[in-house]
Amino acid sequence: MIKKIQENLIKSDIKPLFADDVVVVTPVKAIKEGNKLKKEGHIVFIFVDMLNQQPIAKIVLSKTTAESFKKILTKVLIKLDKDLKSSELPKTIISDQAKTESTKYIG
Repeated sequence: MIKKIQENLIKSDIKPLFADDVVVVTPVKAIKEGNKLKKEGHIVFIFVDMLNQQPIAKIVLSKTTAESFKKILTKVLIKLDKDLKSSELPKTIISDQAKTESTKYIG
């Protein structure tokens, strides 16, 4: 499955956008069902190009996906920091994929 994702990324024509700021919003919705309160929430990332003062992308993640994102982002930042401090040229592009059992869809 990871190999297929990598192949599709190589073929993709997604244009890279540069964001130098991010706004994070966590909307929570609540519905009262009898005596119980049912809640759900998501994490919304709004990436901003501060030079143009314009939002360039809005990404909505479930809590589970955001937790996987946090895990992989921490791992990648540690490796990037190590590579930036090293006097050697990096051997590969830093890339990784969050892979957890909890990122399955219900249904």
